Amino acid sequence: MHLSFTFFNLISVATLAVLGGVSAQDDGAAFVFKCKNPGQVALTFDDGPSPFTAKLLDHLAAAKVPATFFVLGKAVNEFPDALKATYNAGHQIALHSNTHADMNALTPAKVLDEYTLNLKAVKDTIGISPNMARPPFGNCNAACAKVLEGQMGLSVIQLQHDIKDYSVAYTPKIIDMIKAKGYTFVTVEQSCSCCCRCCLSPFCTCTYSCFC
Repeated sequence: MHLSFTFFNLISVATLAVLGGVSAQDDGAAFVFKCKNPGQVALTFDDGPSPFTAKLLDHLAAAKVPATFFVLGKAVNEFPDALKATYNAGHQIALHSNTHADMNALTPAKVLDEYTLNLKAVKDTIGISPNMARPPFGNCNAACAKVLEGQMGLSVIQLQHDIKDYSVAYTPKIIDMIKAKGYTFVTVEQSCSCCCRCCLSPFCTCTYSCFC
């Protein structure tokens, strides 16, 4: 189900023990699920930006926590200032498609179109070209992977993830629970020491190859 902009889909392996709810995702030889940085958590948010981004940024700033935002092209075009504020606050920006379509239901040409428009929206707004992407619903079959990795040179970020929706107001509590377990917050890029430019996970052994 396409997530409402009222909520952000909170993705974090560390929250699973507390909140539960793991979704099945497509696998691929170079898809990133784990990496070698014990004691770290990469907190990520999908589907924005939105009118609620400002409040979320306030929560992250108050907690001094970095995050990674997998953004939609159409949302970026609708709320460019929110993306600028997110980027200027030091958070990582990554791709999540243009319209939140199911990549497995699209032709390769349509997959390319989704992420080309996504990339263009981000680059036109903040001047950078993210090299990481998360497919909506975790769906990225071999044809999708060929486009994202082979044609566009993107690292596909997959992980066990919580599929429930949490309001922005609940974010501080989640952060506090993770901090209480002794983890350090990093962006996805910052947790990439064992896998060149791609990675993710707080508990880790690097089991997937990366494009370097």
